[in-house]
Amino acid sequence: MTGLLNIRLSDDKYLIEGIPVTGYSIREEVFAGLKNHVPFQLEDELKKRGANYKKALLPFTPFVRFGERVITGQNPQSTKAVAKAVLEVLERLP
Repeated sequence: MTGLLNIRLSDDKYLIEGIPVTGYSIREEVFAGLKNHVPFQLEDELKKRGANYKKALLPFTPFVRFGERVITGQNPQSTKAVAKAVLEVLERLP
């Protein structure tokens, strides 16, 4: 998800602005002991760029969100659910 933070579209809006996304939460960074070892909190940065960020109620549980062009998983536990979402989207293509 971090790789998408600064991507801008031709109208200069962020790619993630207004779209449903998820990503590593601040709570997960704290529990993993990473909060003071990363340059920024992904959850905060996604919100600053206008993303429609949501997270799972419980940390480290699978959680996926997807919109028209972006499929995101909250954490490593979301890998299987992300793969399933990708397959669902591909099956709907003409």
